[in-house]
Amino acid sequence: METFYIVVLSVAIAILIIILTYFGIILRSKASGVAAYPPKPQNTCPDYWKISEDGKKCKVPDPANPLSKNIGTIYPATANGVYDPNAQIKLTTENTKGFDGMNNINFSDAGWTAGGKSGICTQKAWTGMFGVMWDGVSNYNGCG
Repeated sequence: METFYIVVLSVAIAILIIILTYFGIILRSKASGVAAYPPKPQNTCPDYWKISEDGKKCKVPDPANPLSKNIGTIYPATANGVYDPNAQIKLTTENTKGFDGMNNINFSDAGWTAGGKSGICTQKAWTGMFGVMWDGVSNYNGCG
C-alpha cells in the first residue's frame, strides 16, 4: 500500500475510536444516573379516562358504553369477555385511595402517598392490580 492510503486509513481509524469513546462516555454517564423512566410527568388520569368538571377527579369508564376503553378488571366480565353493565364495580375506598363511590377517583388524594411509598409507586401497583394502562405510571421504573 502507498503511504498516502496508510495515513488516511490511520487518521480515519483514530477519529472513529475518538467518536466511539465519546459516545460511550456520554451513554455511561446517563446510564449511571438515577433517572427514572419515563422522564416526563404522568398524565392526570389513566389513558382514555375523562377528567371531571372540577379537574380534580378521574371518571371511571362506564362498561355499558361500547366505546369505553382501558377498563381493565375494574368491572367483572362474563365468560366471553363482555362487561356486565349491571355488575358491581370492584373499586372500594380500601383498594383505591380517593375513590368517592360515585365512579370518580382523586389521584391526588393524600392516601396515595400513605405508607411511605411515593404516590406514583402506589398508583403503579394499583394499575397492575386492576390491569389499567396509564402512560407514565404503569411503565414507571423508579419504584424499588
